[in-house]
Amino acid sequence: MRVFELSYPGSWLELESESEASKVQVLLMSLELCFHQAAVEVGLFVEIREKLRAAHTVRVCGKSITRERDLQEWASLPDIYVQRIPFIYARSFLYTLHNIRQYLNTIATLESVPQETKKSIARLDDYFPSLKGVRDSSAHVEERVQGMTRKKPIVSKPVENQFIRAPSGGVQVVESLMNDWFVSTTADGELGKVEVSYKSIEKVRDCIQRTLNSLPWIGPSRRSPDSSHLTRV
Repeated sequence: MRVFELSYPGSWLELESESEASKVQVLLMSLELCFHQAAVEVGLFVEIREKLRAAHTVRVCGKSITRERDLQEWASLPDIYVQRIPFIYARSFLYTLHNIRQYLNTIATLESVPQETKKSIARLDDYFPSLKGVRDSSAHVEERVQGMTRKKPIVSKPVENQFIRAPSGGVQVVESLMNDWFVSTTADGELGKVEVSYKSIEKVRDCIQRTLNSLPWIGPSRRSPDSSHLTRV
């Protein structure tokens, strides 16, 4: 599993408003925890996907024979249980990423933070344009499985990719994994997707690091996590 660092230019914020400085410090603490949680979720997702790809089955005389490298701890589990493991990590990452967006958005609403700080939420939305729509579909999954949003039918738009061919639309996708993408039809009928990968963590780190760098700090700098004994990425 890869370790991703954040670098704090200082220890304490020095904003015009002391009360807002305290609020931002609290929000940054929660943001930091969310970032590391997201990195762990993606790391576990990547590991489990690699194991599942390695543990493939061959057909011999009409019988399924699992190769030796299949994971023995899963031998007694139904396939549907095993297949849900990467989905659990992917869905958890989606919600953690949404929380990160909420923290950045809240920080951007505070008057005393620099204008540069306020740009981070727009940058995150550029990196993950479907995040809100996909997360909202998961939060209202009981509507999406009926093809509805706010008690109105969703008109799904044309979709053509390696998994779905629906040039006239009409296909509703609810919480699916397509390779490394968490995919759902959103309220506007588009097929929204969020990539669950280390590339996504790099993008999140970029947004958070830019936020940290844009704020006025005093005191000694620090890194999170303190992983001087590990290989940094």
